[in-house]
Amino acid sequence: MKQENQDFTPSELSPAYGRNEPIPRFWDDSENFALDGRCIPVWKMPGNFIKKLILEHNTPMQLATAAAVSSFLAMLPLLYCHVFVIMFVCMRLKLNKVMALCIQNLFMPPFAPFICIQVGYFLLHGTFLKWTGIDTITTQIVLRFWEWLLGSLCLAPFVSSLIWGTVFAITKITQRRLGKKNGNDE
Repeated sequence: MKQENQDFTPSELSPAYGRNEPIPRFWDDSENFALDGRCIPVWKMPGNFIKKLILEHNTPMQLATAAAVSSFLAMLPLLYCHVFVIMFVCMRLKLNKVMALCIQNLFMPPFAPFICIQVGYFLLHGTFLKWTGIDTITTQIVLRFWEWLLGSLCLAPFVSSLIWGTVFAITKITQRRLGKKNGNDE
């Protein structure tokens, strides 16, 4: 029997799907698959993941906007719901969710909340908060909520614009370089 449309190699045939049926692929990226059809994890080749993210069908403006919105929301004191809020906003604004979730990890506790609390405390009291140890963070975190909110509202626009400019420049340069290597006329 001769097949009419053979867009796969014989190594992709699987007994689980029948003798002459290909293994289904959910995206068209052959470099992420081994010869036997298994997916290569992202952590084994993070460079390919970043390259795919940058060369995705998004403009540098869209990727930078996703990063800026994510960084703005990540600095706010949204206790235990940052990821959900960022995903919701990205879905409503049709932004790149992968970029947003990757960028928000830069603002994980304790660093970003500590800076925001320090700025908020300084704006309210005129001096910086003296941290005496881990007890200051764990026992007084509820008392420092308003300082965290005030500090994050002051810092978030500045940090978001900095992240936007950085991501835009890196993405624009990288897309231009990789586009020339791949033969695209961009």
